[in-house]
Amino acid sequence: PRDKADDSLRGQLRENLQQSWFVSMGDLVDDLGASKENIEAALQLECREGRVIYDLASDVYRYRELSSQPIETEKLLFRNDREKLAHQLVEKDAATITKLNHVIGSGTEIHGEIEDKEAYRTYKSSFFLTLDGRLTRAKCSSPWFQKTQFKEGPSEYILALFLLYNRQTSAQEALRKSGEDRQIIVAETRALTKRTGSVEQLVQLTLDHKKLHVQWGQRGTELRTQKLHFNSPEEARQEYFARIDGLHNKGYIDTEA
Repeated sequence: PRDKADDSLRGQLRENLQQSWFVSMGDLVDDLGASKENIEAALQLECREGRVIYDLASDVYRYRELSSQPIETEKLLFRNDREKLAHQLVEKDAATITKLNHVIGSGTEIHGEIEDKEAYRTYKSSFFLTLDGRLTRAKCSSPWFQKTQFKEGPSEYILALFLLYNRQTSAQEALRKSGEDRQIIVAETRALTKRTGSVEQLVQLTLDHKKLHVQWGQRGTELRTQKLHFNSPEEARQEYFARIDGLHNKGYIDTEA
């Protein structure tokens, strides 16, 4: 959730919506002269406080006061206490991803450890994140999860791991768009595909510090595997991007891992 936005931008946003009653994101960016990210943050807070709604059918935002009384937004920030605790754990850098296993065409298996200083324990959690965003096959060593077994949803430690993975993925994507990833990224997985007629060829490359793991073959068949070791993360990263560039030149396109 967004809990911060520029107050002056929020004021301009309300004034704009009150005058036009509904407006698209593109028009807001043009009218307010702010970045899309900052406008999204302001809109989310205005929606949460009951002044703005999003019209999904028309893809516009509308000004509509839902209550004459101030809304206690703190109660709406998180769906439950576990979600609140998960955000707190991530903000305290208590969560660590220890293993990622990308499965081409299926999703990503994520393992991690979360240090809960208040409980004086470190819990191990894992789950499988499908390509459509579903969280499945969850496990957690916390007593609450051992008792409920996902019947009451994920534990705060699973949620913290999920939040951390999403943040790291977003950060990597931002670096990729800026081109800075070629200088600093040391761990990442990219999957590329190329279709010729009815045949689809897949290539997955996983950079892991000094190692490069390559899988390739035809979709639906057992993929061939190559594991390369380098003297430094820089050498591994150079080979990783060289292979990606080579695949792009051959007509391969990026897809979901």
